[in-house]
Amino acid sequence: MVQCVLRFDNCTLGVYGGVGLGDATHWLFQMHSLAAVWGCATVLPSPHCMLATFHNRDLEVPETWTWDRYYDVAASWVGVLPASEAPPASLVTSNLLTIDSMRAVERKGTVVDMRVIRSDMGVIKELKAAGPRHDLAPAPLREWAAPSPWHWNVKLDPAKWGLKLSNAALQSVDEAQRLLLDSAFVGIHVRRGDKIGIVGLAWANQTSVGAVTRIAQSLQKQAALSRRGPANMVFVATDETDNGYLTALRTELQQTFKRVVFESEVVRCCMIDAEHARDNFFAFLVSMTLLLRASRFLDLHPLMAYQLEALRRSPR
Repeated sequence: MVQCVLRFDNCTLGVYGGVGLGDATHWLFQMHSLAAVWGCATVLPSPHCMLATFHNRDLEVPETWTWDRYYDVAASWVGVLPASEAPPASLVTSNLLTIDSMRAVERKGTVVDMRVIRSDMGVIKELKAAGPRHDLAPAPLREWAAPSPWHWNVKLDPAKWGLKLSNAALQSVDEAQRLLLDSAFVGIHVRRGDKIGIVGLAWANQTSVGAVTRIAQSLQKQAALSRRGPANMVFVATDETDNGYLTALRTELQQTFKRVVFESEVVRCCMIDAEHARDNFFAFLVSMTLLLRASRFLDLHPLMAYQLEALRRSPR
């Protein structure tokens, strides 16, 4: 029997706040890594608990879904327990989760119910533990940084967290590349949607049709120097839904590339089944994995805007 378990599956409304798949995956990595540091198994919160409906066309994420839908968790991370197989959480008498109290958890083999309250890019800032009263205030934990091989090339890259794709995701990616793309292509992810309202006019300008076209042309020039040779196809993943923008972008890109493939085409043709095609998070994972297979790619996201300057300075 497992002697030490950290349970993060208490999905009290508002604890996780609802995030996208990239942020959720990074949080899961922090939870699993924190448990592993203390030699504990972990129970992770479910997709229903973490993923935001507004990222999924306002469709509710079913409670029956597990992370195995997206990743092969069992083959990637040791010590992750399904909620149904984990022992119930023990009540702890103190809500102060210091390094010393964590060592006590390890020594006593306690099962603790924990919740992430605040997380800042690789560092768990605050946790909350269940106690005799379940209304304990958020308790500070000495800053703990997950040993993440973090790099910013693509915001959602499962390899950063040591995760393998699920068979369903991998089959969908392979099918999309077989049907739609050559071995040599360039890829770009254009995050607009809610980011226009958050970041403002500057981001609208950086993701305009003209700006994206120039980026794609720069990537194509770089790709010509790669061992795969010239890239005459471009793959565009984007959350933009404005038909005017998408039509104008396709028209501009067709002046440079023989074929332009949008994420929506991948969803229509290549998902493993209709249910997965309706899952925006699954489609996003497939699209970002396709992006990583490109000869040259860029994730045009506000958090990775620094890459634009690197692209401008790169050899032409």
